[in-house]
Amino acid sequence: MKRPIALGLAPNLEKIDAILALKLILFPSIYLKGDEESKLSQWFKNYFKVKYAYSFASARGALTSLLLSKDIGKGDEVILQAF
Repeated sequence: MKRPIALGLAPNLEKIDAILALKLILFPSIYLKGDEESKLSQWFKNYFKVKYAYSFASARGALTSLLLSKDIGKGDEVILQAF
């Protein structure tokens, strides 16, 4: 039997990802402490050799922050590649 492309939750979902997600739901203190986000930001700063690294919960949030940081607002035209 061939493996289907999409398994329902996400196209690239692996067993370990599902287990981690379940742990985060059952034990919210894991991510509420903030340690994991700090580790992730630090890893990206070291990897890309940059001073700042930010993480976002969604692409929409990241894009909105980027546009606002460049003083792009209501009435300005922004052209993006389709998803």
